[in-house]
Amino acid sequence: MDYYEVDPKEGEKVDRLSQWEGKWHNAYDRKPGFHVPSVNPNLEAQYGKTFLPPKDEPILLPLCGKTLDLIWLREKGHLSVWGVEGVSKAIEELKEETLPELRRVQENDTAATLWTTSSSTRDNFFQSKGISIICDDFFEFCPPSTTTITTPSLFASAFDRGALVAVAPSSHEQYVAKLDSVLRPGGKILLVTLLRAGEGGNVATAAGPPFSIPPDKVKNLFCRHQYDVQLVDEHATEIKGETATEFVFVLTKPKA
Repeated sequence: MDYYEVDPKEGEKVDRLSQWEGKWHNAYDRKPGFHVPSVNPNLEAQYGKTFLPPKDEPILLPLCGKTLDLIWLREKGHLSVWGVEGVSKAIEELKEETLPELRRVQENDTAATLWTTSSSTRDNFFQSKGISIICDDFFEFCPPSTTTITTPSLFASAFDRGALVAVAPSSHEQYVAKLDSVLRPGGKILLVTLLRAGEGGNVATAAGPPFSIPPDKVKNLFCRHQYDVQLVDEHATEIKGETATEFVFVLTKPKA
């Protein structure tokens, strides 16, 4: 098993959240290194150009943390903005710092917690305006059982700015399969990955997260699901004091 994945006991699921929860509660002090205290510049640069998500259809941000991209997309006119985040403290900090109208509306022993800014009843969140976040392991999440939507492919678009690179390499294929399962035919993904130099320029020494995912691996992961993969930008960046290259893709799911 890789970093941030705990070997399950017999009959149990992989634990992907406990170490993240520990860091949110004990190490980050409201300032996780991966959190950008502004709108993601790749989203700003590509939105309305190479990435044109429909505003009247739900858009998904997996492993969203307390990103301000949720609010930015709402301000751009998106009626239904959704995040999935495994650590409740991240959502609580989002509420406390920038989104006070966010409220918890569903919590029990058998379903993920649902947070939303919507004032709608619980059976029509996907038809309502607002920001909603499901607190759950992304690999396990499903729409709230109280919704009237029955199709598993709920989202017309998605923005992944730090999710795939945070997932252990051994789970990359499973992550992509999960993301594909909730994206509608013809849906688009704006994906950001990176290639870390490591010590002496050696990629192998650059321990994650974030994990290096070069363009050829992105193509391998998504082309097996018949996606059209377009590299729309690449530029130098810095990760944990190391030189890195950031890659931005627009991925299109086949319509049939």
